[in-house]
Amino acid sequence: MPSQKINSIDTRLLAANGNVAAIELKGSVRAKSYVKGELHEVSKPVTGIFNKPNGTLSCELVYGNDFRVLETVDHWSFGQVVADGYVGYAATEDLIPAGNKTHQVYTLGSGLYKLDNLKSVCLQWLPMGSKLQIIDTTGEFAKTKEGLFVPGQHLQKINQSEADFVSLAEQYLHIPYLWGGNSPMGIDCSGLVSIALNLAGIKCPRDSDQQFNQLGTYLPEGEHPKRGDVAFWQGHVGIMLTPEKLLHATAFHMLVAMEPFVDVHKRITTTESVPFLGFKRISQQV
Repeated sequence: MPSQKINSIDTRLLAANGNVAAIELKGSVRAKSYVKGELHEVSKPVTGIFNKPNGTLSCELVYGNDFRVLETVDHWSFGQVVADGYVGYAATEDLIPAGNKTHQVYTLGSGLYKLDNLKSVCLQWLPMGSKLQIIDTTGEFAKTKEGLFVPGQHLQKINQSEADFVSLAEQYLHIPYLWGGNSPMGIDCSGLVSIALNLAGIKCPRDSDQQFNQLGTYLPEGEHPKRGDVAFWQGHVGIMLTPEKLLHATAFHMLVAMEPFVDVHKRITTTESVPFLGFKRISQQV
């Protein structure tokens, strides 16, 4: 996704909309009021964060993800994603006051069950990255604070990171492409990279230009990439599965695809006239 900058300020991370601003911005930006905000979390499987009410999708949050609400007007809540600072508008009906979270879903998806029985009613789908407060892990099902149940093998503690972010990303193969998407219902190129790295315990921003600026170290010219290296073009990003194969969410195929790097490189740089920026190596890769 392209950058949005005004006078070197990244507006995607600026917690202000002219009417209201985060309290820490007092003296830096103009607003009618400055507020601390209230911490909420997502109560639906997926909710969109939009650049304005009923506007363009900027990114998504999944179940249990935290969102700092600064203002609510006409069923829309303006605020900031706690994990990466992304700013936008979420449907107020999709948010509830935030609670403590202990575990997260690290498989592609899971279910929230009424009882600790696989034949019980599944009340809600939980995409990868969903966060919950678990109070009991006895048996095959983990019990939530609400008295509902999730298969224990689908969960990991929030402070327990999956080691191989590439394996996490591979689970998204053939998932539909969605501009701004962050879930198995649809995902874009930078969303794929961010969810895989963050679940692996590697802090990662949302958009490809932010990722290019903040992640990893350049590979020296002529050095061949290996599994886990990240390939950057202007406005596009993908993960190397092998020295020859790239995994990426692409609008060309409208899905997450595994392709020969040389084919992708030729298509983007030649047909689309987009420059290649290089490979970067991420620490903690396997």
